[in-house]
Amino acid sequence: MAREKVTIQDIADALGISRNTASKALNGTNGIPDETRNKVIKKAIELKYKQFAFMDTESVQPRNSGNIALLTENLPNTSHFGSKLISGMEKRISAEGYNLSMHIIRDIDQESLSLPNNFDVANVDGIICIELFNSEYSKLITSLGIPTIFIDCSADICYPEFQADVLLMENEHSTYQLTKKLIDGGYTSLGFIGDYNHCRSF
Repeated sequence: MAREKVTIQDIADALGISRNTASKALNGTNGIPDETRNKVIKKAIELKYKQFAFMDTESVQPRNSGNIALLTENLPNTSHFGSKLISGMEKRISAEGYNLSMHIIRDIDQESLSLPNNFDVANVDGIICIELFNSEYSKLITSLGIPTIFIDCSADICYPEFQADVLLMENEHSTYQLTKKLIDGGYTSLGFIGDYNHCRSF
């Protein structure tokens, strides 16, 4: 018989704390003491809860590794603006005394809600996500409790529940101006080609 999925309630019951406290600890919410957060994460690892299933309790330690992880589906080529963005970030991160490691998120990782094999949660101080548009996978990343910034994100991300910072291109104003110009020019039937649920910037 297949083992039932471990829930946040299971973790809370094992520690004798409320489900709300356990959830906040796993989601990196402010106001939770570090001691409580560490206990919750260790118990999540012990019970093999979701993204912690592949870890062991000895891997949980205070973060001070000097490592920043960049997660993306595809590294941009040299003609893409993202290549200059990554180059600039790497220079700045290095200047601040940190190291930047890059991790490609494969389709299979997103489907199984698994972190990349070479991604060590206990050895990362911060996460930068570029063009990751799977909302469930984004929630997996934010649940790690590591400071995270998304450069663009899924269109259905809701604030302030989403526990990360988000950097977006300002496309709304230009889209408005373009549409207004067409309407002012007498056009009455307008279309959009693409997936408007793809990402927030579009």
